[in-house]
Amino acid sequence: MRIAPTGSCVPDTSEPETVALFCVPKTTSAAINAAGGIPGPGAITFNSVIIACRCGDGHVGCSEQCDDGNNINGDGCDQACRTE
Repeated sequence: MRIAPTGSCVPDTSEPETVALFCVPKTTSAAINAAGGIPGPGAITFNSVIIACRCGDGHVGCSEQCDDGNNINGDGCDQACRTE
């Protein structure tokens, strides 16, 4: 299922897919081994969504309180995008 991100995080969104391959050892049941093709290879896939917000990009996103487009303190929005 794809979840659409919102706000300024859209340009910094990625949907990586992690895949792992492994060996499935045989069980004590001959019937299960025969039905499942065990022993043999197994695989699992993890789908995820990564949303990264960048302080200083001029767009308020995620947990930013402000974003004035720079990382300079003393101008009302500090280097961590918190209101001063």
